[in-house]
Amino acid sequence: MTSSSSGTVDRRTAFAVSTAYRRWRTRSATCAICPTQASSQVSIQRATSAIPISCRWRSSWSSLTTYRYWIVEYDVRFGGEWSKLFDDLSASSADLLGTTVQASAENPGWAHWHTLSTGTETVPAACRVKAFLPFGRISQQLLRACDARYRQNWSGHPEVLWPTIATVEGLRVEDIGGGGSFVPAERRGRYYRNTPHDWSLFPGTFVSRPCFLDRDLSGPESRFPDTLWHPVKETVCP
Repeated sequence: MTSSSSGTVDRRTAFAVSTAYRRWRTRSATCAICPTQASSQVSIQRATSAIPISCRWRSSWSSLTTYRYWIVEYDVRFGGEWSKLFDDLSASSADLLGTTVQASAENPGWAHWHTLSTGTETVPAACRVKAFLPFGRISQQLLRACDARYRQNWSGHPEVLWPTIATVEGLRVEDIGGGGSFVPAERRGRYYRNTPHDWSLFPGTFVSRPCFLDRDLSGPESRFPDTLWHPVKETVCP
């Protein structure tokens, strides 16, 4: 992963992590470079078709030089050119980009609020925020803040832990698209659809369940260009 001195992500690459973001501070991860080749037709492009590389998250962040890191799970597809998506999102200075971002008051029945433990700190409900993160971006500043909070015995599901830490630290959290309250005007209604108050997020294109099949999404017959899809399986949906 490369970045410029101004913090702009190199538009040719993205830092793709399959499921390792759930264990990002101490474990090894399998990573891949996202392809960004131009396509003459609408197609669902995979984010993991490059040769996998091995990387290790470090518990000390003193050596970090990259400004932002992208999370792209293996079963995320994009019905368009990845390069254009990354170029558009790189214009945002948010410390955390994700999907289906909501404050606790907007979705009090979400299944993972209870996993959040904030050590000796008391975090008011207004500062508790969650996101859906099969695809997203996290800044070096937020990674450092997360590392510090983990050392202070914070814990929980990363989809509530990371955005809540960002909020407590006064860092910016934005939605990649959709129709929620964290979406900037220029991206409202773009990049994905789902049903935020349903446990599965379905119906929609970027959901938890059910899964989609690659063969049903590929090719110019797709009715949803420039759309993110999740979860997408190659052959059989579990």
